[in-house]
Amino acid sequence: MVFSFFESKLLKILKTKRQWIRSMKENRTILLSTHFMEEADALSDKIIILSNGKICANDSSNELKRIYGNGYKLIINLNENEKNLNIFEIIVQYLKNSNIEIETNNQLIIQTNEQSSKVFIQLLNQLDLLKQKNFILNYGLSNTTLGLEKNFILEF
Repeated sequence: MVFSFFESKLLKILKTKRQWIRSMKENRTILLSTHFMEEADALSDKIIILSNGKICANDSSNELKRIYGNGYKLIINLNENEKNLNIFEIIVQYLKNSNIEIETNNQLIIQTNEQSSKVFIQLLNQLDLLKQKNFILNYGLSNTTLGLEKNFILEF
């Protein structure tokens, strides 16, 4: 078993740390202590979260994201000339469990917990058509991070 208490500069040394952990990992258990959820997400197979000396979460990164995360964010940059088109009505046809997180004159950010890749493929095809017809300028889809600090700080 290897214990590691890195003083983290997160992104600057993450690649080096990842290489070190991979080289040490075979036939070993490495216990990494960090305060940065992004670092734990990138470097760990399993994450244990402690709060006030008690284990409050113990699982893989993906499972913790599924349980505590925000799902996905769909960011759509709208064409200013197409204000009459209600993009959200189109989106909810595919993402039933979604809501508008931020809406401005030229951008729509939608949060969803949808997990089906088939649904996302259908939606992205629809968004491609809307982009080709210049109803929207572009779009992006991002997965939740393990920014779980607020869940455990507020709960425990």
